[in-house]
Parts: sequence; structure tokens; C-alpha cells
Amino acid sequence: MTPLVWVLAGAAALASLVDWRATARGADRVRHRTKPAPMVLLIGAAAAVQPWHGWTQVLLLAAFAASLAGDVLLLPGRPLGPGLAAFLGAHVAFVAAFVTQASSVAGTLFAAAMLVVVLPLAAPPLLRAVRRQSPGLSIPVGTYIAALAALALTAGTTGSPWALGGAALFLASDLLLGWRAFVGPVLKEWHVMATYHVAQFAFLVWLAGLS
Repeated sequence: MTPLVWVLAGAAALASLVDWRATARGADRVRHRTKPAPMVLLIGAAAAVQPWHGWTQVLLLAAFAASLAGDVLLLPGRPLGPGLAAFLGAHVAFVAAFVTQASSVAGTLFAAAMLVVVLPLAAPPLLRAVRRQSPGLSIPVGTYIAALAALALTAGTTGSPWALGGAALFLASDLLLGWRAFVGPVLKEWHVMATYHVAQFAFLVWLAGLS
């Protein structure tokens, strides 16, 4: 990675720590400033990666931008639907970026095995809870879970542990978020943000490591 990428990624890491602390303290008003900051800096870092990687880099930047929109739309006190739509768009862009680098059968099989273990345990109770509490969100949430599965599977096709590790963390983060929203408390809210931010850093490292 170039020095500029390191600087921006380091600043994003510090911003993430600040946001995790604000999240842990329940400082909702502060989070209107701290929550968007990491993705703003990661967008700058991804744009600074050299050499330029064509559509892969364009698509990853689009995914980061949609993630930033989702962060803003899901600020404390705001409804779930618009943020869910923004992150669905992010996953479509991530999937497209990973498809441009698809090359690994072994990685694909590993990702599929992970999904076979995780989704049957987490998805059915989450979807039942959504149907009970917010029936209108059943189809959007089901679609979103399918997008998460596609994210993990296509990340596996790249053969990169960074891409697949990031997708696994994104899957964990969003399942934790959904579980907290519809099923019941599990872990802490800052754990949701931590796994999400680390996933995005992993995707940046994947991009920077492309030859």
C-alpha cells in the first residue's frame, strides 16, 4: 500500500475506535459525527490504492459509498428500511467486485461450507421473529440475507483470505444486528460496529493486495 493509503487507513482505524467507544457509551448524539467518519476515510484510502484496478476498484468504491449511506441512514433513532436498502446496494457492488477476480474453486467450496453451517442456525429464527414483529420487512430481510450469502460465496471465489474473512465478519455483523433488532439482546452494539469496520478494512487490504 502507498503511504497515503496507510495514512488514511490509520486515520480510519482511529475513527473506528472512537465510534466503538461512543457506541459502547450510548452517546447517540456524538455518533452522528463518529459513525460516518471511518467509511469516509476508507473511501479515500480505496481511491488512493495504486496501481488502479479498473472495474474492481470502481465497484469496491461504490460498495464503500453505499455502506457510508447505510451508516448515515441507520444512525440511532432512524428506521431500518432505508439503511437496509443502502447496504443491499453495497452488497450488490461487493459481489460484482469479487466476481471480477473470481478464480478459486477451493475458496468457493470453503465459503459454501461456512454458509451451510451458519445460515440454517441463524436465518430461520431471525426470519420468524421478523414475521412476528414487522411482517412488511420479511421479504426485504430475506432478500438481504440472500445477498449476504452471495457476498460470502463470491468472496470465496477470489481465493483471498482477506476477502473471505471480511465477508464472514460482515455476515456476523449483520446477523448480530438483525438478532438484536428482532430476536433479543446478543453481545453489545459496539461488537456489531467492530465486526463491520474490520470487515471493511479487510476488503481494503484485499484491493490493495491485488497484482
